[in-house]
Amino acid sequence: MPRRTYPGQRLVRILLRTGHIAAAALVIGSAVRGEHPQDSILALLLTGGAITLDFIWRDGEDWFRFLGSWVVLLKLVLMTAALVWPDFLEWACWSALVLGGLISHAPGRIRQLPLWGAAGPCASAKSAESCRPRIVGDGTEERALAHSQGRSQKSNSVEPPVHLP
Repeated sequence: MPRRTYPGQRLVRILLRTGHIAAAALVIGSAVRGEHPQDSILALLLTGGAITLDFIWRDGEDWFRFLGSWVVLLKLVLMTAALVWPDFLEWACWSALVLGGLISHAPGRIRQLPLWGAAGPCASAKSAESCRPRIVGDGTEERALAHSQGRSQKSNSVEPPVHLP
């Protein structure tokens, strides 16, 4: 299934991620001080849930097949539990942070390890090269998944893609 898009999607995703990082900083900072900031936890869950819903809308039911998706859902469960059980907050924060860091920086073959069905587009050695970040014309990184979705490798980039380590 090709990814679905909507007008302003990039801006929406940037704003959601920025809000999510800000909420995470507030929650972790409060947890370290022994506080239980219900409003920050709710903001973290709302932004994380919205990011997750965006992924599900874009990728459909395919999103649920991969290991990385289930790690995201586990992080949402951890933070929901921390909302209910305040003594669990600090442990849940650090666990979610470590899990998120490990899965988001794992190679595609791990992130897109299928729990059922076929491997994801970045999981096979054949297509993994195109899933590496590349620099696009506006100076940001973007995942190059065009070939796996049946589209041409056109880019708005002025320069050829730069493969980052």
